[in-house]
Amino acid sequence: MLVSGIIYKANAVTDPFLLAFLNNFCLRKACHECKYTCLNREGDVTLGDFWGYVSDTYKFRNDEKGISLVIINTAEGADWLKKIESGYYYTRKDIEETLPSNGPLTKPSIHEEKRELFLDDFINEGFEYCLHKYLYPRERSKSYLIGMFINNKSYLLGKPGRKVYEKLRNLMKTYLRKD
Repeated sequence: MLVSGIIYKANAVTDPFLLAFLNNFCLRKACHECKYTCLNREGDVTLGDFWGYVSDTYKFRNDEKGISLVIINTAEGADWLKKIESGYYYTRKDIEETLPSNGPLTKPSIHEEKRELFLDDFINEGFEYCLHKYLYPRERSKSYLIGMFINNKSYLLGKPGRKVYEKLRNLMKTYLRKD
């Protein structure tokens, strides 16, 4: 992001807002009761970040610059996509592939028990205090590093290798989550 000639670069390990967001500290209360967290969507299209995207080819590899998720919900949405698709690189994925890492597609966000404490401390003690108490220091876990490497290079695995990867990813989530 460029603001006043200054380039700001951060990731999920270093960006304070993203850390607060990913830890559900700054979500609205409505996010925990959202009636739109289902696959039977109201709108013509659903737009979002494709968390957990796994590449099938080098051309569509995950370069960690962000991958958008576009879900077509209606015929009107499909018509809209046809009108603009020549201007974008895209690949089709099964909806099931989006579900493990994109929870709000099927269920409301989890209410973080420390959310109210975080917000009270933010109001009373300030941003710097909350940074150190709730968000830092944070290191990349082994499972995060392994997962990012595999996601970024998964196009090298081919379809059979991807099945093995998905089983390993699920095991990593279960056994390495607390590393």
